[in-house]
Amino acid sequence: MLVFFVGFLFLLVVSTGIIAGCSSQLQQENQISVEQKRQEFTIAGSGSNIAVTKKLLGAFKEKQKMNIEIPDSIGSGGAISGVAKGSVDLGLTSRALTEAEKAGGLKEIPYARSGLIVAVGSAVPDHNVSYEDLVGIYQGNKTIWSNGMPIIVFVMYEKDSTNEVLMREIPGFKEVLLDSLRNNRWQVFYNQQAQEQALAKTPNAIAFINMPAAVEGIKVLHVNGVMPSRENVLNGSYKLYKTLNYVHREPIDPQMSAFIDFTFSQRGKEILIDNECIPLNK
Repeated sequence: MLVFFVGFLFLLVVSTGIIAGCSSQLQQENQISVEQKRQEFTIAGSGSNIAVTKKLLGAFKEKQKMNIEIPDSIGSGGAISGVAKGSVDLGLTSRALTEAEKAGGLKEIPYARSGLIVAVGSAVPDHNVSYEDLVGIYQGNKTIWSNGMPIIVFVMYEKDSTNEVLMREIPGFKEVLLDSLRNNRWQVFYNQQAQEQALAKTPNAIAFINMPAAVEGIKVLHVNGVMPSRENVLNGSYKLYKTLNYVHREPIDPQMSAFIDFTFSQRGKEILIDNECIPLNK
C-alpha cells in the first residue's frame, strides 16, 4: 500500500511538472506571437506628409526588422479617425487637433513645416501671382492667363488642410472658396495625389500642392513676388505653409516611439531639409 501511495505521488509530481512546462511553453509561444505581430505597423494620413515620411522610414528601417505600411492619402481626418479606432498606429496630419480630439485621448507631435505651392500646367507663361489674383481666379472673375488661354481651376475638398491655410493667410479667400464649393464652380479633389496627376495632364490649370513640387509637367509660381522655398518659409517672407504632425494614443508602441525619435535626430532633420521641410524641435 505504501509503495502504491509513493508511486501515486511520483506520478502526480511528474504530471504537474509536465502541465506547468506545457503552460510555460504556451505562454512563451503566445508572447512570441504577440511580438511577431508587432513587427507590422500602419502609418497613414495626410498626403502632405506621405512623401517625406516614406523617406524617413526608408532610412529608419535600414537597421530595423519591421514591416510598415503607408497607404495612399486618407487625409488628416482619416488619420485621426484611424488612430482613435486603433486601425492606424501612427497618424500623419497637416492640421492641428481640435480640443474635442485631444479630449478623446489623442496626442500630437509637430515635427516640421512644409510650404504650400501655387502650381500651374506647363503651358502657362505667367511666373507670378498675387493674393488678389488668386481671389479673382477662384471667384471666377479672372478667367484667362496672359497668353489668352482659359484658366482651369482645381480645388481640394472643403475640410482639406490646404484650404485651412489659404483661408487663414489670403484676405478674402475664405468667402470666395466656400462660395465656389457651394456652387460646384470648380473640379473638386479628395486626394492630393489625384489632384497633382490631373494638374500634370492639364497644361493651363492651377492648383495648390505641397512642397517640394516633384511632379513632372508643372511649374511653380512666385506668390506676391516671393519664391516658395524652405528658406523663405523660415525667414517669414513666404506665408503659405503647413505644420506636419504625428498623432498617436497612449501608450505608444516602443518601435513607433523610436521612429518619432529618429525624425528628431540629426539624420532625420537632414532628410526633412533635403525634402524642403523645416525641422521642428520636439
